[in-house]
Amino acid sequence: MANQILQSTNFTLNFDPALLPKSPKRATALFAIVESEFTALADWFGVTGGFGTGNRIIVNFVGSLTSGGANNSGYKGDGTTTMNLISREADSSDTNAASIVQMSFVAELVEIFMGYRNTQGPETWNAGYSHGEGLSLMCAQLRFKAGYQAAYGTWVNPWLQLPDRDAASHDWITNPKTTDSDSESFGCSLLFLFYLRSQLGYSMQDIIQKGGSTLETTYKNLTGNSGAITAFRNLINPFFPIGNTPQLKTDNPFPLLKGNQRQVDIDTQTAPLSAPYTVRSGTAEANLGIFCKKQSYHFDILSTPQKVTCVASAKGFGQPVYKWRVNGVDVPSSSTISPVADVTLDDPALPKQSVTKSIPVPIQCAITSDAFTSTLVMTFNSTVEHIALVIEALANEKFASTDVTSLTEWVTVDNEALQWEAQYYKDRAACDAKWRDFVNTHVRFDPFFNILHTLPDPPRDYARVFRQLEQMSAAVARLHERSPEDARTMEKAIEQAVGINASILHDIGKLGRTNANRAQGTGAPE
Repeated sequence: MANQILQSTNFTLNFDPALLPKSPKRATALFAIVESEFTALADWFGVTGGFGTGNRIIVNFVGSLTSGGANNSGYKGDGTTTMNLISREADSSDTNAASIVQMSFVAELVEIFMGYRNTQGPETWNAGYSHGEGLSLMCAQLRFKAGYQAAYGTWVNPWLQLPDRDAASHDWITNPKTTDSDSESFGCSLLFLFYLRSQLGYSMQDIIQKGGSTLETTYKNLTGNSGAITAFRNLINPFFPIGNTPQLKTDNPFPLLKGNQRQVDIDTQTAPLSAPYTVRSGTAEANLGIFCKKQSYHFDILSTPQKVTCVASAKGFGQPVYKWRVNGVDVPSSSTISPVADVTLDDPALPKQSVTKSIPVPIQCAITSDAFTSTLVMTFNSTVEHIALVIEALANEKFASTDVTSLTEWVTVDNEALQWEAQYYKDRAACDAKWRDFVNTHVRFDPFFNILHTLPDPPRDYARVFRQLEQMSAAVARLHERSPEDARTMEKAIEQAVGINASILHDIGKLGRTNANRAQGTGAPE
């Protein structure tokens, strides 16, 4: 048929560039994975013989087929086992085409392995029946998900969308349909197979090698129980009620969970709304380090209004319903909210302390949702500076339960940036180099310098660290007044986190309070 061949231990690939100009690319991409996929799938099926150099599988690249994207002749022991794959000449993306070809190859190889197993013992998986087609599709999806999504999307919806799917006539678990071309029946089988794997936790090896001539038999072989269709319906129907189930975007909505077993995730991305512009300029003294004198440098405060996009997704839910909060304020579907937030100002004239204020911050919000995710978009047009936000996504089931699961994300929106003149960065690099040289010179003589080696420079960062430690000490002291036991637990947690024991933390706090009293003119030490 073809005038070019690629051959490995278990396969012969035939393709004709004259008839199918893109077939060399498809064959090369496929040839790279044929043996590794053979090994992986043989492990799933428990195949240890029947193939090799004496019985290679023939893979032909063709321009089209009467139906489907690939087919096979079934297992033969005489060297004539054949599969045909479409070369996908019309595809503009070689990457996508290769992924689809590789996925199709897996689906056909799975069916050939089914045939081989059936020659070795009682017939279990039948490639021409709905449960065999379901297994073929499941394996193809697990091995090459991108190619599967590009070629098929999902197959489970035709069965899920049936208005009478609980009728005995749609029970393809107890009795498979004797065809591999009915999407309702093999979609049901595919969904059930993912239930076995992702809900009940059985391995592919167990599902395949303990498989029976029906999915009911497979279920009994795995669990020891009968009544697969009843157990399956009892799980999915509360989450996906008949007549109230949207089009799923996945063939595998499992696991379906309850209560604190479920999870909510937030993916947050920040992007500028416009080019930066200068809101303030000036000159300020900066202390760059221990070995450098204070010097004056020009600075600019630049504002870049930001857009924050948060996408909430859920694990363990069938049909999640989402709600958003920002700094404790509920977010309507589309409106402006003004929650109170800590806003920090870049002030070069005050390098040793942060200038933070709590003010209402106007945020333009827009929420879009589908059946499985929710997206919150926030824009900040009027507030310059750094805005601290606490974003909370909450989810509950639309039908199955009223339990609420949530996740909190802390985000700082940097609507401004401090930019110094170029000389500032050159001088700071020189000061940093002097500091490193000093530490490297003395560290071998005095263990104390091991600590200095890890501390930040310039000194304003020390002040920030000590202020934080003072605040931690004050918080622990207040907790001691309410609950000494909880305070001791907190002290242990701080010691593990930052390596500061309780007595040192107390001394830091005492020193901070003494300095504060002196600054206020009281002179009253603790």
